[in-house]
Amino acid sequence: MIEDGPPNSQTIVDGFRDRLSVRYVATGKKVGRARAGNLALAEARGEWLNFLDDDDVLFADHVEVLIDAAQRAGATGAYALAWEAQTAVIDHERAIYEEVAHVTRYRQAFDRLTLWHHNYLPIQAVLFHRSLYDRHGGFAEDMDQLEDWNLWTRYTLHDDFVLVEKTTSIYRVPANAAEAAGRQALLDRAYQDAVARQRSMQLTLSPLEISQMTEAYVRSQSMLMVSRRDMRQFVGARPWLTRLAAWRGPVLRRLRGRRVTR
Repeated sequence: MIEDGPPNSQTIVDGFRDRLSVRYVATGKKVGRARAGNLALAEARGEWLNFLDDDDVLFADHVEVLIDAAQRAGATGAYALAWEAQTAVIDHERAIYEEVAHVTRYRQAFDRLTLWHHNYLPIQAVLFHRSLYDRHGGFAEDMDQLEDWNLWTRYTLHDDFVLVEKTTSIYRVPANAAEAAGRQALLDRAYQDAVARQRSMQLTLSPLEISQMTEAYVRSQSMLMVSRRDMRQFVGARPWLTRLAAWRGPVLRRLRGRRVTR
């Protein structure tokens, strides 16, 4: 466990030492998320690694489910679905808060092209083999936003991750609209830098692999396109839709007459 700053959690950690093997390090002064994450990676001794921020939650079966999925697939990483909890902080000092809404923001099967465009891997949702850290290193410490996206992009250049269709964790975002907008603005400003860093990454693929990757991306991102002729045939084959469509002209004329629409 790494505490970014003074050892304020020392007493809490000590209370678990008779039940858990805990390695606890406090940095003394703030060093930032990326540096703290790298310290955690350096201190970790396990074969499988998983990040957990202090405001996130792992369900009881999170580790078991992901290790099982990764080992069954022979993969070096696995990730599960996660609840995004919109959270209103009532009292910072006493850590009183309320989760006002939950949503599954990402349900994306592993796809490199999609990951190169945007991050769909919440940091706590991913479990990975330590060999990825040994080969590719940790976080880029000069990044203070989207450092996890950069990490996942590097870790999956040559290794596939596996999606588990089960919710096993929670991460929190501000429920306050102004706070959420400020957080998003920071991410938006960091996006171009994160994309630019991808230029230095190298991946060797065969033409067939590129074709398969592109086809998978198009299928996942495509929208159903229907021609006007197809729509007329569809409606014409269903009398109830034909009757409903007949009302379209009179209704639009009446709305235009009342200047509700143009």
